Amino acid sequence: MTVIAPSSDELPKHHTFSLIALVCVASIFFLGTPGFVVLMATQWSLTEVN
Repeated sequence: MTVIAPSSDELPKHHTFSLIALVCVASIFFLGTPGFVVLMATQWSLTEVN
C-alpha cells in the first residue's frame, strides 16, 4: 500500500496560495476595493524588494 503524497515543494506553495486568496477575499469583504488595492500594492512592493 503506497500513499502518494505531494512533494514538499508543492504543498507549502499551495497552502500559501490558499492563504493569500483567503486574505484577498477577506480584505475585499471587510475593507472594500480601496483596501484590496492597498493590499495588492503592499504585496507587490514586498515581492519587488525580495
